[in-house]
This record gives sequence, C-alpha cells and structure tokens, in this order.
Amino acid sequence: MVINSRVAMGMQRLFIIAVLIGILLPALVGAKQTVTFLICSTHMRQIATGWQLYADTN
Repeated sequence: MVINSRVAMGMQRLFIIAVLIGILLPALVGAKQTVTFLICSTHMRQIATGWQLYADTN
C-alpha cells in the first residue's frame, strides 16, 4: 500500500499535535489546581483580616 506523501505529512502532524497535547494537558490541570488553591487562600486571608479588624474595633 502506497501512501501519498501529503497524507503521510498530515498524519505526522496530527501525531505530533496529539503527543504535545498529551504532554501539556497534565501540566495545565496542575496549574489550574494551583490557581484554585491560591484564590482560596487569598479569600481566607481576607476573611481573617476582616475578622481581626472587627475584633480590634469592638
């Protein structure tokens, strides 16, 4: 079976893209988890600061 060179190049490009997605996807998931943690910790710090300011004035 002879494969046209254009088809072969297209298949190689698809394979490379699939491999890159497979490598990058776990890193993106980890980055999303880190951002979620940072947002949550920032909110908790703001709540603690508000409670401390309230306690200091009352």
